[in-house]
Amino acid sequence: MGLKILLQNIMHEEEMGADSEIIWDGLVRLAKKVVRPDTAVTLRHLKKDRGVPDSLNWPWPLTWPCTQPLREAAIVNSTLKAEEEGFDAVVVDCALDPGLRQARGMLNIPITGAGESGLLIAQLLGRKFAIVAPSDTAIAGLEENLHFLGFGDRAIKHRPVRHFEIVFGLADAFRGKPKRLIEDFEKVAWELIRDGADVIVNACGLSGPAFSLNGYVEVPEAHVPVVDATTAALKLAELLADLQKSLGLRKTTLPTGFYRTPPKEVWDETCRRLKKALA
Repeated sequence: MGLKILLQNIMHEEEMGADSEIIWDGLVRLAKKVVRPDTAVTLRHLKKDRGVPDSLNWPWPLTWPCTQPLREAAIVNSTLKAEEEGFDAVVVDCALDPGLRQARGMLNIPITGAGESGLLIAQLLGRKFAIVAPSDTAIAGLEENLHFLGFGDRAIKHRPVRHFEIVFGLADAFRGKPKRLIEDFEKVAWELIRDGADVIVNACGLSGPAFSLNGYVEVPEAHVPVVDATTAALKLAELLADLQKSLGLRKTTLPTGFYRTPPKEVWDETCRRLKKALA
């Protein structure tokens, strides 16, 4: 029997916008393309909190660090449900990795985030990488993650995280017409290449998959690889689940470890409060 992986969207279905169906279909096609045939990937939206006004939904939850925990609570709760349902691994499909550290501490199954995974794969493909974010509001969070993970020396020194706007061309890219999106992306990518990058990480859970589906995996002429962070997270989740099943390799349980699981009474109370907060 193959693996079961949850690909967790960090938005509600309504927040995906008018083109949500074509984008969702693209994510399904990407998952089938990159994992083994016997690995089943389930995509899931976050459940909408009806108590939050529409004006305070996306992109509000992840725009400021002080508001991120409100969305992260829903993400962690969904990952806990996934383990209860028998999933072998979970992917958080956002390069900011919201809720990833908290969920990794709560779960016994592997969990990957698009941001961390994209950076890990980038370091296997070149010596100096850089990151392209989907908006300027994501830059600070991506820079923080870069240094938290200890990867700062592997990134270019001058502005290693820059952004392009994915407002235009995203839906067309999922329809097989990526020209506009690629052109906007490459304006930033070439700046990073001139500043020393030999690998580019596309740090977006939507534009990265759109590029992958269209076979865009490098900046032409420069021959610089472009890492789709979502694809990286899917493959690493599959790998970690394989290693846990075959060898028993799993996260640290060292009492001083960052991702250590809390004692059962603390774990139970945390789960109870998460569910209560989102009821």
